[in-house]
Amino acid sequence: VIGIARQMITETKVYDVFTLDETKIERMFYHWIENPDALILILESDGVVIGGFIGEIFTPFYSDEKMAVDHIWYVHPDHRKSSAGMSLMKMYRDWAKLNGVKLINAAVTFGYEKESIDIVLNRFGFKHIGYQYVMKGE
Repeated sequence: VIGIARQMITETKVYDVFTLDETKIERMFYHWIENPDALILILESDGVVIGGFIGEIFTPFYSDEKMAVDHIWYVHPDHRKSSAGMSLMKMYRDWAKLNGVKLINAAVTFGYEKESIDIVLNRFGFKHIGYQYVMKGE
């Protein structure tokens, strides 16, 4: 899992300002494993992790109604032409609906393959709203 996290971070031009902290990754995985409102999906091919998805259900600060949010949706570049990404998104969507959420969020914040991701998310019925802007701090 650390290897795929490293691949994911090095591929982005947005979050590459951060130092990869393996201890933090481990802590977060334990947090999600212990959280009954979290979904963790790991994709393997021939015993090698090729991608994964982490989602969570929560209530926004302004309502007690539930929504689902994705924290990680990643497939290694060598496997992006397969159905791997769509399978992960389908499992997330189905899990969220099964848990009675009012809104399912899919945020694309890494900045790569935007057109392909847009096609996939539109097929699932997601609508594009908003933008993400970033600025480097220190």
